[in-house]
Amino acid sequence: MIKVFKQFIDNFQIHSKSYVSVVGSGGKSTLIKQMAMEASSCDWPSVITTTTHIHIPFSGQGESLLVLEKKAKVEEILPHLQNNLLVLVSRRVSDFKAKGFEPEYLEDLKEHFLLLVEADGSKNKPFKIPASFEPVVPKESTHIILVCSLGAIGKPLEEEYVHRIHLLENSQKDRTITPSLVADALSKPSHYLEKFPPSSCVFVYLSGCTDPLKYSFAQQIAHHLAQKKFLYPVFAGNIGEKTWIEKI
Repeated sequence: MIKVFKQFIDNFQIHSKSYVSVVGSGGKSTLIKQMAMEASSCDWPSVITTTTHIHIPFSGQGESLLVLEKKAKVEEILPHLQNNLLVLVSRRVSDFKAKGFEPEYLEDLKEHFLLLVEADGSKNKPFKIPASFEPVVPKESTHIILVCSLGAIGKPLEEEYVHRIHLLENSQKDRTITPSLVADALSKPSHYLEKFPPSSCVFVYLSGCTDPLKYSFAQQIAHHLAQKKFLYPVFAGNIGEKTWIEKI
């Protein structure tokens, strides 16, 4: 396991027993993997799982994957932690994807591990309009990270780039995904905010900030959110050859 700086878990104020739900579109699995690596560097036992589906982190890299069809128990999980990491799923869908658990199946794990939960789906698309039943956020979540890919900006408003495009309001006049549209989707209470536990710490992470143009898009999104009296911190960053995160 490569040691990494804990820049993401520090910026999101995550500690060793946090219950973190990651929602949105465009970079959730990558963010979860990064936070798991940072936690492992701190010797924090960490469990990665999902309430929907997940692209299996560390696939083929020797990390422990536990397929457990019944309710997860601490004593069943402890022997499987390797490098302080465990990917926990209810069944494999393919070599790279797996199905998770209903939130109540994870209740016994809280306060025993750092729990990193992918709690939303986006069909690999960079932008989404959530349905009424999304995201599937466990009520015990201490932290919510709402992700949106900056790679979505400028893409056509078409099904190829927008998950559940049929839910986009008819009043939308733009033909492309704009910073304003992203801010509208992130801040509309019925999309996300009303579905989060009231006591959880909420953060926005704008992923894939790889160049000055995308950084400008991140600043525009943050500006639009501020105009809407959006109260939660907004971060931009990237995970890859150059990994970084910054509050906008």
